[in-house]
Amino acid sequence: MKFFKFVLFFSVVMSCKEPTKEPFASFNGFIHQNINETLKTKIDKEEYLSRLFDFDQSLRNPDIKAAILKKNEYNTDSNEYQSYLKEMIRGDSIGFMLAKRYLQQYGYPKFETANYKTKSAIITVALHQDYSKQEVLFPYINEAYNTGKVEVNRFSFLVNRMYAFKFGERFEAKKGMTEKENINRIVKALDIIHLKKGSKFD
Repeated sequence: MKFFKFVLFFSVVMSCKEPTKEPFASFNGFIHQNINETLKTKIDKEEYLSRLFDFDQSLRNPDIKAAILKKNEYNTDSNEYQSYLKEMIRGDSIGFMLAKRYLQQYGYPKFETANYKTKSAIITVALHQDYSKQEVLFPYINEAYNTGKVEVNRFSFLVNRMYAFKFGERFEAKKGMTEKENINRIVKALDIIHLKKGSKFD
């Protein structure tokens, strides 16, 4: 049932509008492959996560963004710029589903890797979601942080962004406190430590 829902979701997303940006065309094979195949080896998982990172980054091309804004006299309400944003949001929704599927099946990666993309993929995807989707990914990332698999600065960046999304303002760190202590304050304020690994969005 979960697989069917994912395929249905993907089909609806991709049929909403003919993709106008290269990322969708160049990553279609990766997306279809990885909703159908099992990742059996460490190399399979590293490749999956690396490609997931590349897909996420391909959605936010500063050159394309700058060109669209310049062409439309920096009018962010222009149809072309709004279309660019919608494409990015659609892509982020796909990235979320791919990341969630990986986490549900394999958990946060515990293997050692020197590949920056592999190490960064899940948390990078999480940074680009809205708060409700970040909540779904958070239990996995929080567990990885608590076991030393996510660096303090990366986790801090994520929870600070989540705080801003939830409360509409920046978190004020207390002077004299360590970064870890301020992280604990943010997580307590978010009140999501009790969340279990996820059924939401299944």
